[in-house]
Amino acid sequence: MASLLKPTYTSVRCGKRVRRKTSKWYGQYRDADGKMRRVPLFTDKDAARAELNRLVKQAERERAGFADPSERRAREPIQTHIRDYKAYLISKSVSPSHLNQVMSRLQLMVERCRFATLADIQAAAVVRQLNAMKQQGKGAKTRNTYAATLHSLIRWAKAEGRIPADPLETVGRADESKDVRRKRRALTPDEATRLIVAAERRPLEQAKFFVESNGTRLTDEHRREIGIEHSLIWATQIYCGVRKGEIAQIRWGDVDLDAGWLTVPAAIAKSGKERSVALREDLLKRLRNWHERCGRPTPDRKLFRIPENLARVLRKDLKFAGIPYKNALGEQVDVHALRTTTGTWMAQVAPQGVTQEHMGHEDYRTTAKHYIRGGMLDTRSAVENLPSVWGEGDDEYERIRATGTDGPEFLALILTQKAGLRCHPSARCARKDPSGDPARPTDEHTTELRKSLTAGDLASIGRALSPAVMGGREKRPHGDSNPGLQDENLIS
Repeated sequence: MASLLKPTYTSVRCGKRVRRKTSKWYGQYRDADGKMRRVPLFTDKDAARAELNRLVKQAERERAGFADPSERRAREPIQTHIRDYKAYLISKSVSPSHLNQVMSRLQLMVERCRFATLADIQAAAVVRQLNAMKQQGKGAKTRNTYAATLHSLIRWAKAEGRIPADPLETVGRADESKDVRRKRRALTPDEATRLIVAAERRPLEQAKFFVESNGTRLTDEHRREIGIEHSLIWATQIYCGVRKGEIAQIRWGDVDLDAGWLTVPAAIAKSGKERSVALREDLLKRLRNWHERCGRPTPDRKLFRIPENLARVLRKDLKFAGIPYKNALGEQVDVHALRTTTGTWMAQVAPQGVTQEHMGHEDYRTTAKHYIRGGMLDTRSAVENLPSVWGEGDDEYERIRATGTDGPEFLALILTQKAGLRCHPSARCARKDPSGDPARPTDEHTTELRKSLTAGDLASIGRALSPAVMGGREKRPHGDSNPGLQDENLIS
């Protein structure tokens, strides 16, 4: 039998133990398994009774076999679902670093929102936590990442039949474009060259900063080796677009020095999928030399010895090269900006699909949004390669416009320059008059030109002669069979 009650508890007041009742009503009932349950409800007695009746009815439906099984699973401890979700991610071969990040974010959201079961998850609680993170100074991208991680758990649970509906459908995303905390830029080819040279020279010219852990200075040969290695790290990141976490784990067995390919194994790739990247010939040559210099290491040896603080090394190399870490627009060059350089450079020379494949993205929109900087794209050359609306005879076109329209000559120019058609050979006479100007087409030439045109040619001419080009065109009588070829005032 279900009942409402207010349990008592003991508190100490003025040195005396006092028995008090809770402010909330508690409901006591038997669940679907016949176990007695006591759950906290509300301070309002009517609301508490209504909630208790709902719980009793739900338990009876479950005992009768009419309840949704997902509702029952949603009341299981949430840590059970998180462990199963972790096993699911491991089965998808996500990288260990990505797995740790996901689990860390999930645990933080669950603890801060005080979710004990999946059924406890509510949009209002998540929104409150996201607002609290905003007050703490967290950026829009960070808040979206935490919300997306929790939402991924919910979508998986719904697909597995562990929860009847998605309680976070109404939780929107923060606008990241209005709250950009870290703006990255791509290096220009000149800056990239200076960076590579600086990385190679700095250990030799700043010898006092390169010492052993006990303070002993390194030899010139050792410092020269460090410079070569650092320059190859930057060059490999720029040309291959590998991430910091990926390049730190790539081994010699992942590099085909004969065919010129670098493979990012699925175990270390952020996407959890293996991808292969072509190596430039000059980079490949230097990697072969590096392989020889390292004494032909075994395939299980790492490609590079990544410094413990790679970001600080990059900043020092940038400073040595005379490249500002942050420009006037607030855009910075950090380690991940080298991957931005890859995407921007590839977009200049390769189709979208090739750039997307090289960067290892499933969607080109990710590549375009985060890794291509439009300010460096060669739009000038692209614009110059567009078709000319004035044709190749620009000087002659301007001469005719200045001297007025002359029927046959203007018609020949329009046909060749605007409609993109080849005129009849007799339409443009090669002989010149005594003044040196080309001879004007005669009426006979125009007649021959008309005979050479087909109905399709006339349609193309009509489409090419737009109102903007034709200007002050006069109306022809209704009975005129070919007004476009007889009009002598096409341009005012």
